[in-house]
Amino acid sequence: MLNILRKKENMRVILWVICVIIIVTFVFFGMRAPNINRGPSSQYAGIAFGKKISNEDYAKSYKACYNQALMLYGNELPKAIEHLNLKMQAWERIILTKEANNQHIAISDDKVRNRIIAIFGGPEDFDKEKYEVILANYFNTSPRAFEKEIRDSLKISKLLETVASNIIISDEEILEMYKMENEKVKVAYITVEPASFVDTITPSDTALKAYYNENKDLFKTQPKINVQYIVLSTNKNISNVEVSQEEIESYYASYRENFLIALEAGTESEEPQYKPLANVKKEIETVLLKQQAKELALDQAVIAEQQISDGATLDEVAKKCNLEIKETGLFSAAESIPEIGWNFQFLKTAFSLQEGEESEITEMPDGYYILKLKERKSSYIPEFNGTKDRVKQAYVAKEAVALANNKAADYQADFKNQITEVKNFKEIAKSLNLKVEETDFFSYNDYVQGVGKSPDFNNAAFTLKKGQVSDVIATSKNLIILTLKDKSFIDKKQFESDKEEFSKKALQIKEEEIFQVWLNNLLEKANLKNNTQ
Repeated sequence: MLNILRKKENMRVILWVICVIIIVTFVFFGMRAPNINRGPSSQYAGIAFGKKISNEDYAKSYKACYNQALMLYGNELPKAIEHLNLKMQAWERIILTKEANNQHIAISDDKVRNRIIAIFGGPEDFDKEKYEVILANYFNTSPRAFEKEIRDSLKISKLLETVASNIIISDEEILEMYKMENEKVKVAYITVEPASFVDTITPSDTALKAYYNENKDLFKTQPKINVQYIVLSTNKNISNVEVSQEEIESYYASYRENFLIALEAGTESEEPQYKPLANVKKEIETVLLKQQAKELALDQAVIAEQQISDGATLDEVAKKCNLEIKETGLFSAAESIPEIGWNFQFLKTAFSLQEGEESEITEMPDGYYILKLKERKSSYIPEFNGTKDRVKQAYVAKEAVALANNKAADYQADFKNQITEVKNFKEIAKSLNLKVEETDFFSYNDYVQGVGKSPDFNNAAFTLKKGQVSDVIATSKNLIILTLKDKSFIDKKQFESDKEEFSKKALQIKEEEIFQVWLNNLLEKANLKNNTQ
């Protein structure tokens, strides 16, 4: 910790809100930051601004991004992590920090200290000992490393403030954004499905071979690995641990706020009411048993890791510890891991290993793993006969889309030529034997039921006037032609009433858009060469 916090020896032992949340999450869900101390297998992680970025610096940046995600999502992180792209966030953090340093942005120790105290409950409730326990057991991070993460985050925040400092927004922009949120339209549309043309396509081998030769990279396989591993399981150790009455009572006293009885609406009580110990004893015992079983599993994993460090093989350690060696079989990073499912930490650890290399202890929700990379199969382009089914599938899909586009263009011409005040969209569709669908009212950025998320569809819907027909709109599944049925406009008096508050939101949106352009330009300037992929 910073010097003043390091010397703060006599602070009261108080559980602040974030401490309670973190410890409960850790006990029940086993969520803990991984020990990320090895970088990619290449000599350096990449190059930014013409300078090499070491594996160690990249790993630290990734760890900082992971810790931020852990604070934000808590036990929900496993569900969110695949959407976060932490690898790219780690590079962006490196590039933004370098830019902040280039602009001589500095953060004082006081600001770092104040931010940490704010994160961990505020000046009244901060407790040095619990802070360090949480960093060690939850974030898997030292105080010095965590403080550097906070300092760099504050630098980046200050850098972004300089980007946004001179941005203004006009009345016209505010009105346009307000319309996008509050005007609604209702449309009618027809769809042309490429899938409906699949059965009409019967390609020859000659056509398939020509397609394969022109598009070989489409059929390149992904790298695959085969991993052996042992598991030091939490659940299997539950029968080997015991919890005393004294430990249960101590837990109840320390985490009493977890057992607060919620008052019914409208009732008041001068003193908080808690569930009696007898009513929650079994619940506490279960928590403590799992906690102690996990600690025992970690002790066993440390012993196994030490034996491997001393020269034993994974097979020898498994036999000595009476453990089963499991094997995944070949799988790629995009596939579910056999018997495990999709797990980011397992993937990251496994793909970082060299063939024949054992991993350090890897924490998983059900215990601790030690991995060994048995086999690595590089990506390759298979011969035509070895991937003929995939070639045919891709060729047919391409041809189906082409046929659907041609048919949709014909329909669109029919609608445009025939639609009048007398003959409407629905009548023309009926004459073409097409089914008309109708949406409910939706705003500019809404997800449209039956269509999905399609900015082109929404933009066309708000651009059309009554009686007009759109161009052919390609969505993720179908081709669509639409016409406007109805539109609700904004209430101008309501807009004037909302304008002052809405302008703050509109400015924030504009700032985010300008920041994204600025960030893209900075990334281009950095000319990133990424060896971690």
